Amino acid sequence: MNNFLSDIRLSHFKHLGFLSFLFTFGYALLFFYQDSTAADPWQKITFDISKLDESGLYGPPDGKRALSYELCIPDTVQNRTEVKRIDPTVKFFAQSPGRIGCKEHENLCIGSTHQKNFRGVLQRLVELAYVQRIDQSFFE
Repeated sequence: MNNFLSDIRLSHFKHLGFLSFLFTFGYALLFFYQDSTAADPWQKITFDISKLDESGLYGPPDGKRALSYELCIPDTVQNRTEVKRIDPTVKFFAQSPGRIGCKEHENLCIGSTHQKNFRGVLQRLVELAYVQRIDQSFFE
């Protein structure tokens, strides 16, 4: 009987060891994934910002235009205030998902690159944890 209990306890420890390994490995993968996306927040921008000049405009010399972009944020006063402080061009559309596909309880935000320090504005936006992606807006 004593050996039987020892065998049961030993088998439990084997399972615990394996589960512990899985938990540790899973946590390491999650940490690596979060760290890799945090390392380059510019990956959240899905359009080519290199085509923009210093004024935030693109196109031929005789037809330059601003690029509009859209993003989704959780629908809170605090988030809207924070985004508006970063980007004074932004407009909020609570009832529209936009092309980007904002969900219920999210606000569609549309901003413009035609502003002073637009690259700095985009950088601060992509650094916000609740901003998942920034797409070009086509107003279709």
